[in-house]
Amino acid sequence: MKAPIFENVKKKYRALEEPHKKIINDLDNERKDIWENSIEYLILSKFDILPTIGIKDYFTLVTIALFFVAFDLNLIGLILFGVITIYVLLLIVVHFLKTPLKNQVIRRNEPQLLPYIQKADRSKNSLEKINQDYTAAWEGACETYESYPPDWNDRREQVLFRDGYKCTKCGYPDGFKRKSRDLHVHHIVPLYKGGSNSLKNLTTLCHICHRNIDKKHSRIRKISKKKHYKKYS
Repeated sequence: MKAPIFENVKKKYRALEEPHKKIINDLDNERKDIWENSIEYLILSKFDILPTIGIKDYFTLVTIALFFVAFDLNLIGLILFGVITIYVLLLIVVHFLKTPLKNQVIRRNEPQLLPYIQKADRSKNSLEKINQDYTAAWEGACETYESYPPDWNDRREQVLFRDGYKCTKCGYPDGFKRKSRDLHVHHIVPLYKGGSNSLKNLTTLCHICHRNIDKKHSRIRKISKKKHYKKYS
């Protein structure tokens, strides 16, 4: 369960995002209304029944038509095959015409959409700024949190990668024949002494060096790979 500080950060910035997302959604809805009220949409909708018939159904109908042809029922087979072919081609044409026609209708009604577009552009810029502020606030809350923050697993992985997956004290696993130690992420300045979760205050240690450096972890033993590192990291 996340601490209230992190939930409060999320709630604050979600509340800031909501009105801007609504403005962007209004633009999408207006575009949809313009398209669905156009003559182009009304015409295409008369033929656009593609979702009601799957690709397997097409193959089934073609197979039936070929069956008629194979048994010398040429006239029936050819008529059926021709109807299916025209039908499929019509659906393909409708499918490929829809997107360009929709774009053309939207462009034709650009003046009507202009106020919505301008508002949406401002909202997109605002959302970008809000997202930057949220990231900074979340990062700050994680760094100053007095325990392991919600993004601890990510921080831990970043530190291990930065340190080359080696103990910064003894260099393990380099030079060791037996690969029997676990790698921990250690707070250089402990949290209880005012340290932070910032990357510069974190370093990689094997579990032997960790318990030698930090008395708080003096009873650490090698832990199973199936267990999570969070307890001792």
